[in-house]
Amino acid sequence: ARTHARTHTHSRTHTHIHAHACTLPLFLQGALWHIYSATDADKIREFFRRSETSNSALDPIHDQCYYLDDALRQQLRHQMGVVGFEIVQCLGDAVFIPAGAPHQVQNLNSCIKVAEDFVSPEHVAQCVSLTDEFRYLTEEHNNHEDKLQISSIIYHSVKEAVAALLPVPST
Repeated sequence: ARTHARTHTHSRTHTHIHAHACTLPLFLQGALWHIYSATDADKIREFFRRSETSNSALDPIHDQCYYLDDALRQQLRHQMGVVGFEIVQCLGDAVFIPAGAPHQVQNLNSCIKVAEDFVSPEHVAQCVSLTDEFRYLTEEHNNHEDKLQISSIIYHSVKEAVAALLPVPST
Protein backbone atom coordinates (compact mmCIF):
# COMPACT_ATOMS: atom_id res chain seq x y z
CA ALA A 1 0.00 0.00 0.00
CA ARG A 2 1.59 3.26 -1.12
CA THR A 3 1.09 6.14 1.23
CA HIS A 4 2.38 9.70 1.00
CA ALA A 5 3.44 12.13 3.70
CA ARG A 6 2.99 15.58 2.23
CA THR A 7 5.79 18.11 2.25
CA HIS A 8 6.49 19.31 5.79
CA THR A 9 9.28 20.24 8.20
CA HIS A 10 10.23 19.73 11.84
CA SER A 11 11.84 22.07 14.36
CA ARG A 12 14.42 19.45 15.30
CA THR A 13 16.68 17.01 13.52
CA HIS A 14 15.14 13.60 13.26
CA THR A 15 15.91 10.10 12.10
CA HIS A 16 13.57 7.65 10.42
CA ILE A 17 14.45 3.95 10.40
CA HIS A 18 12.59 1.59 8.10
CA ALA A 19 11.89 -1.18 10.59
CA HIS A 20 9.55 -3.61 8.86
CA ALA A 21 8.81 -4.61 5.32
CA CYS A 22 6.45 -7.08 3.79
CA THR A 23 7.34 -10.12 1.72
CA LEU A 24 7.58 -8.20 -1.57
CA PRO A 25 10.81 -8.40 -3.60
CA LEU A 26 13.51 -6.06 -2.26
CA PHE A 27 13.22 -3.62 -5.17
CA LEU A 28 9.58 -2.95 -4.20
CA GLN A 29 10.23 -2.49 -0.48
CA GLY A 30 11.07 0.70 1.33
CA ALA A 31 10.29 4.37 1.02
CA LEU A 32 11.10 7.17 -1.40
CA TRP A 33 12.19 10.44 0.26
CA HIS A 34 12.55 13.93 -1.19
CA ILE A 35 14.50 16.18 1.16
CA TYR A 36 15.22 19.86 0.51
CA SER A 37 17.61 22.31 2.10
CA ALA A 38 16.18 24.37 4.96
CA THR A 39 17.42 27.45 3.08
CA ASP A 40 14.97 26.61 0.27
CA ALA A 41 11.88 26.53 2.52
CA ASP A 42 10.77 30.06 1.58
CA LYS A 43 11.16 29.33 -2.14
CA ILE A 44 9.08 26.17 -1.74
CA ARG A 45 6.38 28.13 0.13
CA GLU A 46 6.34 30.73 -2.66
CA PHE A 47 6.06 27.96 -5.27
CA PHE A 48 3.08 26.43 -3.45
CA ARG A 49 1.41 29.82 -2.95
CA ARG A 50 1.61 30.52 -6.69
CA SER A 51 -0.41 27.39 -7.45
CA GLU A 52 -4.04 27.79 -8.42
CA THR A 53 -5.20 25.65 -5.48
CA SER A 54 -3.28 27.62 -2.85
CA ASN A 55 -5.05 28.89 0.26
CA SER A 56 -3.23 32.04 1.38
CA ALA A 57 -4.41 31.58 4.97
CA LEU A 58 -2.37 28.38 5.29
CA ASP A 59 1.34 27.72 5.56
CA PRO A 60 1.78 25.23 2.71
CA ILE A 61 4.70 23.47 4.41
CA HIS A 62 3.62 23.40 8.06
CA ASP A 63 0.05 22.50 7.06
CA GLN A 64 1.29 19.68 4.81
CA CYS A 65 -0.96 20.77 1.95
CA TYR A 66 0.97 19.30 -0.98
CA TYR A 67 2.88 16.28 -2.20
CA LEU A 68 5.43 17.14 -4.88
CA ASP A 69 5.02 14.53 -7.61
CA ASP A 70 7.46 14.28 -10.55
CA ALA A 71 5.77 17.07 -12.52
CA LEU A 72 5.68 19.45 -9.54
CA ARG A 73 9.31 18.69 -8.64
CA GLN A 74 10.32 19.57 -12.22
CA GLN A 75 8.31 22.82 -12.04
CA LEU A 76 9.92 23.65 -8.69
CA ARG A 77 13.36 23.08 -10.22
CA HIS A 78 12.67 25.21 -13.31
CA GLN A 79 10.68 28.04 -11.70
CA MET A 80 12.47 28.40 -8.36
CA GLY A 81 15.85 26.72 -8.92
CA VAL A 82 15.20 24.31 -6.06
CA VAL A 83 16.56 20.78 -6.29
CA GLY A 84 16.22 18.31 -3.47
CA PHE A 85 17.80 15.01 -2.61
CA GLU A 86 15.99 11.84 -3.63
CA ILE A 87 16.70 8.92 -1.32
CA VAL A 88 15.44 5.35 -1.58
CA GLN A 89 15.25 3.90 1.92
CA CYS A 90 15.36 0.14 2.29
CA LEU A 91 14.72 -2.12 5.25
CA GLY A 92 17.06 -1.21 8.11
CA ASP A 93 18.23 2.07 6.54
CA ALA A 94 18.21 5.27 8.58
CA VAL A 95 17.44 8.64 7.01
CA PHE A 96 18.61 11.74 8.90
CA ILE A 97 16.64 14.92 8.21
CA PRO A 98 18.14 18.22 9.40
CA ALA A 99 15.96 20.61 11.39
CA GLY A 100 13.90 22.83 9.12
CA ALA A 101 14.50 20.76 5.98
CA PRO A 102 11.24 20.44 4.02
CA HIS A 103 10.72 16.79 3.16
CA GLN A 104 8.18 14.26 2.03
CA VAL A 105 8.07 10.49 1.92
CA GLN A 106 6.23 7.93 -0.17
CA ASN A 107 6.05 4.50 1.43
CA LEU A 108 6.32 1.96 -1.36
CA ASN A 109 4.61 -0.73 0.70
CA SER A 110 3.16 -1.24 4.16
CA CYS A 111 5.87 -0.63 6.71
CA ILE A 112 6.65 0.35 10.26
CA LYS A 113 8.91 3.30 10.92
CA VAL A 114 10.85 4.22 14.01
CA ALA A 115 11.55 7.94 14.39
CA GLU A 116 13.82 9.71 16.86
CA ASP A 117 13.96 13.48 17.22
CA PHE A 118 16.92 15.35 18.66
CA VAL A 119 18.51 18.78 18.70
CA SER A 120 21.93 18.78 17.08
CA PRO A 121 24.27 21.65 17.97
CA GLU A 122 24.70 22.45 14.27
CA HIS A 123 20.98 23.19 13.89
CA VAL A 124 20.14 25.12 17.07
CA ALA A 125 19.68 28.37 15.13
CA GLN A 126 17.29 26.63 12.72
CA CYS A 127 15.35 25.18 15.68
CA VAL A 128 14.96 28.66 17.20
CA SER A 129 13.85 30.10 13.86
CA LEU A 130 11.22 27.38 13.34
CA THR A 131 9.93 27.75 16.90
CA ASP A 132 9.40 31.44 16.11
CA GLU A 133 7.55 30.51 12.88
CA PHE A 134 5.29 28.14 14.80
CA ARG A 135 4.21 30.95 17.13
CA TYR A 136 2.45 32.67 14.22
CA LEU A 137 0.35 29.62 13.35
CA THR A 138 -3.26 29.56 14.51
CA GLU A 139 -4.01 28.43 18.07
CA GLU A 140 -5.67 25.29 16.69
CA HIS A 141 -2.66 24.30 14.60
CA ASN A 142 -0.88 21.09 15.59
CA ASN A 143 2.54 22.83 15.57
CA HIS A 144 1.49 26.03 17.38
CA GLU A 145 2.63 24.77 20.79
CA ASP A 146 6.37 24.89 21.51
CA LYS A 147 6.79 21.14 21.99
CA LEU A 148 10.55 21.31 21.57
CA GLN A 149 11.11 23.98 24.24
CA ILE A 150 14.36 25.02 22.56
CA SER A 151 14.92 27.90 25.01
CA SER A 152 15.00 25.45 27.92
CA ILE A 153 17.35 23.14 26.03
CA ILE A 154 19.75 26.03 25.35
CA TYR A 155 19.55 27.30 28.94
CA HIS A 156 20.32 23.90 30.49
CA SER A 157 23.08 23.17 27.96
CA VAL A 158 24.81 26.48 28.70
CA LYS A 159 24.34 25.96 32.46
CA GLU A 160 26.01 22.54 32.25
CA ALA A 161 28.84 23.89 30.06
CA VAL A 162 29.56 26.78 32.46
CA ALA A 163 29.47 24.44 35.45
CA ALA A 164 32.01 22.19 33.73
CA LEU A 165 34.34 25.17 33.18
CA LEU A 166 34.17 26.53 36.72
CA PRO A 167 36.85 25.40 39.13
CA VAL A 168 35.79 22.82 41.68
CA PRO A 169 35.91 24.39 45.15
CA SER A 170 38.51 22.74 47.37
CA THR A 171 37.44 21.57 50.80
